[in-house]
Amino acid sequence: MTNSAKKTLFQEALLKTLARATIADSNIQAVEVEAAQAIYERVTGQTIPSGDIRAAARGDIFEAKSLPKYLSGIKGKLEPKERKTIANALAEVIKTDGRVSPFEIDFFNNAVRALGCKPSEIKGLED
Repeated sequence: MTNSAKKTLFQEALLKTLARATIADSNIQAVEVEAAQAIYERVTGQTIPSGDIRAAARGDIFEAKSLPKYLSGIKGKLEPKERKTIANALAEVIKTDGRVSPFEIDFFNNAVRALGCKPSEIKGLED
């Protein structure tokens, strides 16, 4: 896989994960969409319109493959640092509205498990 293809895959995985995080509790809030936009721009250097985040969030609901299945299928193509970045970005979006629902916790745990991240990696105890 070329570096360009790897970069595109990482950006796609990040976008899908951030978009789905905005509806993990079945309620898209503007603050979560704004956080997803800011995180995506900070990580990739690219801006993304809020409409694209909302469209990705809704579109992923109807995909045949769940986000955890998607992440599990591509985790071997992502660098450990990229998987950790996605997991940390996901946590950041989930906490944006000041509350974390049980649905969001389950969503986070399933996504992180699918990425193959260890809790110690996410907490920065190891690379």
